[in-house]
Amino acid sequence: MTAFCKSGFAAYPDGIQGLPPIFKYNLCWWLEDAGIAPAAFDEIVAAVPRPGSHQELVARFRAQADAHAQVASRLDTGGLVPGSEASLAAAGEWRKAAFYGKLTRRPQQAPTDDLRASERAMQLTGAAPERIEATLDGKSFVGYFQPPASHNTRAPLVIVFGGLDNFKTEMARHVAAMRARGFATLVLENPDTGENTLSFRPEAWRMLNAARDALKGRSEIDLSRVGVYGWSMGGYLATLGGLQADWIAAVVNVAGPVESTFSNSHCLRVPSSVGMAYAVFAGLAPTAPRDAICMHYARYALSKAMPIGPAAKRKPVLMINGLLEDLTATDETASLRALGLSVTELSYAIDGHTAEGNMRDHLRMAADWLWSRVAESRELSTPN
Repeated sequence: MTAFCKSGFAAYPDGIQGLPPIFKYNLCWWLEDAGIAPAAFDEIVAAVPRPGSHQELVARFRAQADAHAQVASRLDTGGLVPGSEASLAAAGEWRKAAFYGKLTRRPQQAPTDDLRASERAMQLTGAAPERIEATLDGKSFVGYFQPPASHNTRAPLVIVFGGLDNFKTEMARHVAAMRARGFATLVLENPDTGENTLSFRPEAWRMLNAARDALKGRSEIDLSRVGVYGWSMGGYLATLGGLQADWIAAVVNVAGPVESTFSNSHCLRVPSSVGMAYAVFAGLAPTAPRDAICMHYARYALSKAMPIGPAAKRKPVLMINGLLEDLTATDETASLRALGLSVTELSYAIDGHTAEGNMRDHLRMAADWLWSRVAESRELSTPN
């Protein structure tokens, strides 16, 4: 990973090809957030005999997670003051335990020790979010709410969706960028992920309305100024819901599939590991025929999942991605413009899915773009 993370975009290194796609697309910034040098990660992967199995690699990660958790437990004594040197040392070990723990989990797995370790690290650094629970159709989901870094009252809000199988804790740097710009944030997991018991279907976009209802009456946020930001598959629900909910002013979609990705011409040729993940979230067997998977997802295309009226066509959408993308179709912006939508595109020529190599750059630009279209807007929609 050392060379890969330095290059910005390259072939994934030997030894991690068997990992689920969600892990490979996020490894560089996960390593950075956990305070782990890529070279240290490389040593662990290199220790697996060649040819190594996926199970052997996961066993190595499990051992690392357990070792760091043991150190964290020893350091995490009672009475630690959040933000103190002792607390930060314990938090660092909990973050490392969380990193290696997440590499052992399976898609759709319920919250495990990596989520708890991440939450404890947040508590020790004094940055613990408030847990917000909401329900839709009798099923619950939990979000993380945080005020802006400046603690302004009546702050505008950004709702943040993670990627397919991303836990809330894994969206920390996205949240930090929005909070630094002046937004309050609410992070949500995709359905069938973490603490979200909804099923991943197009109609799940209504969880945005349920989340808004759970925040009504709070004096620190202005629910007449709301934007939505979606990362990877989270970009799908962010776009679908953001265009239909009249109280959402603008949408940012980072590499999320919305229209042409769900066509047979693209669906039939995505990597097999991606096809397996799609099958799991469709409720199909991982070995389901690809044409059956594509048939299921055909109805997810934006033009089939929602009516595209004048209000949707006026709403601003920012699409961000890398042109060397190997998961989402690279012509999504053109597809949305063909539907009459108002889309701005930010693409990086030498970068892949989610333009990970340029993340700092596009997180800042996304926050600025949303601020100009949400926070500075004087047109009030539905009041609190």
